[in-house]
Amino acid sequence: MNFFFSDTYQIILNSITAIGTLGSVIFALYFSAKELRERRVLLLKDQASKIYASSKSGKEGLLVKVHNESKLPIHNVFVITVLNQSGPSLEKQLETYNDIRFLELCYPSETKTLMQDRGHSMGGKHEVVVLFFTDARGIEWSLDNKFKLRKSKNYKEKIIKSKLKFYPPY
Repeated sequence: MNFFFSDTYQIILNSITAIGTLGSVIFALYFSAKELRERRVLLLKDQASKIYASSKSGKEGLLVKVHNESKLPIHNVFVITVLNQSGPSLEKQLETYNDIRFLELCYPSETKTLMQDRGHSMGGKHEVVVLFFTDARGIEWSLDNKFKLRKSKNYKEKIIKSKLKFYPPY
């Protein structure tokens, strides 16, 4: 009887050990896959994360600088001025637009453009910049007035079909 009891006990212990090992392997695979996905996203955002815009109000209007601190150019850049206190979604931000410019190509440096300025108003409202651009890999991005970078599919068609008053080249 002792012999049977020790075999049963041994089988239960081996089963628990096997389940624990299997759980550890699944846990390790899950976190490895998660880390790989995060690394892939960071690689995709590598160039796009080095693009930003700054603006300064002046007598002639709003001087906007598009900064490309990556080593590759970006293209099909839409620079849109909106109010800083517009809503959190990109659609709400675009509802307060004032001016829009198209830059075909921005090399790794600083590109300047002069835009219309509404001037400062009560409550701290002022013009800020929203960018839409395509990176060197052909991935389309948007950078909103809160500096949130997002993938943005078919932004050119959306901007052309929107209610934004925009003139050629498109």
